[in-house]
Amino acid sequence: MDGCRQGAHLNAYGNERTAWPVRKLTIGSILLPIDGDKVFVRGRPVSLTKAEREIMRLLLEQWGSVVTRTALRNAAWPDAAEERNAQLDAAIAALQEKLQGGDVTIESVPGIGYLLR
Repeated sequence: MDGCRQGAHLNAYGNERTAWPVRKLTIGSILLPIDGDKVFVRGRPVSLTKAEREIMRLLLEQWGSVVTRTALRNAAWPDAAEERNAQLDAAIAALQEKLQGGDVTIESVPGIGYLLR
């Protein structure tokens, strides 16, 4: 699986408006600027909620590996006292819809969590 992970990395580039590097996570046609509120699917910007962005970031960082529901909940809602299972399911469903048209999908691993492929 190490060969598959090579596409998941942090890198920097300068855009036309500034010489400052922009940190991003990329896999296939998916690009997630670390400090942004959008994900880019085949170059098309798609708005994300804060929870969706944190879930997407964690899935991208762990590309090819199953990420537990607990880890995803903790990333999306770090201060929440309750489990937020329904909110996680809704956020995953929204992300799956927003990633349509790209070459990356979020797959459910029943009883464990989710996997980005």
